[in-house]
Amino acid sequence: MSAAVAVILINWKRPQNIGRLVRTVADALPAAAMLVIDHGKGADGLESRDDIARDRCWIGKQANAGAGARIKLAAAMPFDHYLCVDDDTFLSVEQIRALTAALAADPRRAHGLTGQLVSKSGNGPHTLQNCVTGSRDVSVVNQAFAFTRARAEATLRLAASIGFGDWSDVRRGDDILLSSAGPDPARIHDLGRFEQCPTSAADGIATCRSADFRAARGMLFEKLFRHGVLYVANDVSRSSQ
Repeated sequence: MSAAVAVILINWKRPQNIGRLVRTVADALPAAAMLVIDHGKGADGLESRDDIARDRCWIGKQANAGAGARIKLAAAMPFDHYLCVDDDTFLSVEQIRALTAALAADPRRAHGLTGQLVSKSGNGPHTLQNCVTGSRDVSVVNQAFAFTRARAEATLRLAASIGFGDWSDVRRGDDILLSSAGPDPARIHDLGRFEQCPTSAADGIATCRSADFRAARGMLFEKLFRHGVLYVANDVSRSSQ
């Protein structure tokens, strides 16, 4: 029997993208449940949008709880497998199907298309490589994530174990924690290039442009490293097969 799949999308300040994302997911996974969390205020919200197939998805309005709201929702819902896609990331039908298939084949990992890799060579310092692609294990999966409910539950436990009093305190690193919470490292797959919204690095819209983004994520990397759960590659130039 195939696992029950749900897709979670979050709108923050890109309401113009949600309709397209919903349509693509509906085409790729017609049997999947689709949950849209609307964090947008005023014109950034989804209330007045007429380009969203509302008969195909559930939309819930919520005060901004950050991207991590999707992990908490996944842990609470009754589905086995989840796919989350950032609201600036446009995967194809084929890529969505391939990611969910990768999860079905290997549910012990979180799966994606691109990520970040912490590596260490000899006695040198640790380095962080961004925008890693190909097919290999990574420290963090970014932008699109396929994972199990069990991994979402483990992510919440991991956050508590390293000192977060409440999941809402995790504002800049749900992807880091999700990638570190399972028995096996997260893995990315070479599924080809994907389109990104022009606002993906725009000031005032992209969370990566927030003043505390780099510092908060850096502190989280350090915590996970000290707890021995962060995946660290010995040689950044050698792909994991």
